[in-house]
Amino acid sequence: MLREGGFPSSIRTCYTASFFYRDVISLSAAVPPLLMIFFFFFNSCLRFSSFSLSVYSLRLRMFGLQNIFDYADCFGKSPPIALAGVNSHARECVERHNDGSLGCKITSGDYGLRRLFVANSSDAAQLELVSWWLERQRDYPLHITVYFSGTESLNDISVWENFSQRLSKSTVEHTFELAVEGIESLPHFAVLSQWSEGINLRKCKLTTLEPLGGFEQLSELQLAYCVGTFSLDSLVACPNLTTVHVSYCSGVTGVEALDKLCHLKNVALRSCDITNVDFLKDCHMLVSVRVPGCEGLTSLSALSGLQKLTTVDAWGTNITEVDSLSACAALESVCVIGCEGLTSLSGLSGLRHLRTVEAGRTNITEVGSLSGCLALEYIGVVGCKKLTSLGGLSGLQKLKVIDATCAGITEIGSLAGCTSLETVYINYCEGLTSLSGLSGLPNLKYVDATASPVPRDEHPEGWSPHTVITFADV
Repeated sequence: MLREGGFPSSIRTCYTASFFYRDVISLSAAVPPLLMIFFFFFNSCLRFSSFSLSVYSLRLRMFGLQNIFDYADCFGKSPPIALAGVNSHARECVERHNDGSLGCKITSGDYGLRRLFVANSSDAAQLELVSWWLERQRDYPLHITVYFSGTESLNDISVWENFSQRLSKSTVEHTFELAVEGIESLPHFAVLSQWSEGINLRKCKLTTLEPLGGFEQLSELQLAYCVGTFSLDSLVACPNLTTVHVSYCSGVTGVEALDKLCHLKNVALRSCDITNVDFLKDCHMLVSVRVPGCEGLTSLSALSGLQKLTTVDAWGTNITEVDSLSACAALESVCVIGCEGLTSLSGLSGLRHLRTVEAGRTNITEVGSLSGCLALEYIGVVGCKKLTSLGGLSGLQKLKVIDATCAGITEIGSLAGCTSLETVYINYCEGLTSLSGLSGLPNLKYVDATASPVPRDEHPEGWSPHTVITFADV
C-alpha cells in the first residue's frame, strides 16, 4: 500500500537491496572474480547491519569502481535501481545511462541539464508506482513527455493534471511536452498546456488554435497532417514561441502572424500554400527556415539580411534565384533540390560559413560561383543535366564530398586543391570520359564511376593506393 509521499524508506531500501542482489549476479558474467567477494561482503553486512544505503556504498568500494559511470555502463539496458539508490551522485550516473532508470533520464540540450520522463497517457494508473522516485530529487528540472492517442486518451488527462499538482506541492520544478494524435478538441488540454513547453499535434481535426493562446511557457508547436481549416493568428498570444513547424496541413491560414513572434528561431512550413516568406523579414532571431514542397513559393527575398540564419531548405519550390541569401552571413546549409527554375548559385558566393549545398535536379550550368565558400564540405548536384564541369572548386580545401550522380558533366576540371576530398560520385555521367581532374588528391578514398564511360585502367597521379574506384556496369 502506497502512502502520500511515496514508499516508506525501509520499504524502498529493502526493494532496492533485492534488485541490487539480483543484478550483481548478472554483472558477474562481465566481472566473474567479483561474484564470490560480493556474496561474502553482502552476507557479512546483512549480519551486522540493516538494509541501509551505507551497505550499497560498501558495495561500490568493494567493486573498486571510482567512477560509477563505468559500473552503470556494464549494463546493456537500464542499470538496477539499487545502484541509483546509493546516493544522489549514483542516481545521476544511472540516469545518464542511455536507458535511464524507472523511465527517467538526464540529458543536456538547449534547456541545459534536466531529467526527462516519457510515458503514454494510459500509463497513468502505474504513475503512482514511480511518483516517489520523481519527487526524490530536485537538483534538475523535470521534463515530462506524455503521448495521447485517440479520443479515449482524453480520459487520462485528469490523472496527469493531478500528477502535476502533486509535483508542484512537492516543489518539483517541472514542464510538459504533449504529443497528441487523432483528437478533435483542444480545450481538454487547457490545464496541461499551461505547463507545456512543447505541443505536437498530429492527425488531429482542428478548427482553431485559440485554446493554445496565452501560454507563456510554450516554446515549440508542431502540427502535422492535421485536417480542417484553422489559423495561426492565435499564436501571437504565445510570446515565447521559438519553434513553429507546420507540415502537410492543407487548411492552415494566417501564417502572417508569425511576424509577431519576436523570439522565433525555427520555422518549418512543409507543403503549405504560400507564395513568399515576407512575414519572416522582421524575425531577426531566425536560425532555420524550411519551406520544402511549397510549390507556390517563388522568392526568398525576405530572408535577406537575417544575420543569424544558418539553414535554408527550399526543396521543391519555384524559386528562380538565391541572390537574396548573399547577405545571410551565418548560412551553413542551403537546400534547393528540385527547384527547376534555378539556373545559378551565384548568390551563395562569398558565404564563408557555408558547409553544405544541395542543388540536385536544378538547371544550374556551373559550380564555380561556390569558389569563395571556403568552408564547404559537401556539394550535391545530382541530376543537373545542364552542368558540364566541376571546374572552379580547386580552392576549397575543406571539401570532402562531391555528388554529381546523373549530372551532365563531360569533364571534372581540376580539383587538385581540394586536399580534403574523400568521396566523389560521378556515376551515370554518360558524357564523362576521364578522371584526370582528380589528380593530386592524397585523401581520396572512394570514387563511384558506375555506368560512366571512364577507362577502367585510368588511375590519376597522386592517388592513395587505398583509393577504391567502382566501375560496375548496370
